[in-house]
Amino acid sequence: MLIRPVTFVDTFAVVGRLHRLKATFEDVLPLREDDGTESAAYTEWRTLRRMLIKAGLNDNFGAVRICRLMPGCVEDWAKELSVLRRVIVPLVTNPLCIEYRRQQSAHMPVGSVWVVQTDQPGSSANWGDIPRYHLQVDLKAAEPEVEGGDDAA
Repeated sequence: MLIRPVTFVDTFAVVGRLHRLKATFEDVLPLREDDGTESAAYTEWRTLRRMLIKAGLNDNFGAVRICRLMPGCVEDWAKELSVLRRVIVPLVTNPLCIEYRRQQSAHMPVGSVWVVQTDQPGSSANWGDIPRYHLQVDLKAAEPEVEGGDDAA
């Protein structure tokens, strides 16, 4: 599957901090670079780091960012060859936000953890009335896939 649900995590505390930070960035808030360099926001955001561990991500990842997709926006179809898999965790969403990979599509509810194949064409659309915020985590190619965390469904 190109878009695969893995588990669910509690995002409540993370979203509380996100609401304080969202005025500080436009569409992307970089938190960690591929080389492991962390921003001050990431280093101090303990609830986010705990959520990553519960999602089964124990430092087997590269870049981490928060992304925003405004109402009525559609991302251009693209594929990324530099990253084969990406984990997406919706933090604020609405039922009209859809992720597309080739012929597959899915709405990702808040707190759901998804693995997405980024080497296939994909897009995201927000047909709703509120912005969508989601956590994006790039997995390292040599590491095993996420198996699910403590809160696995």
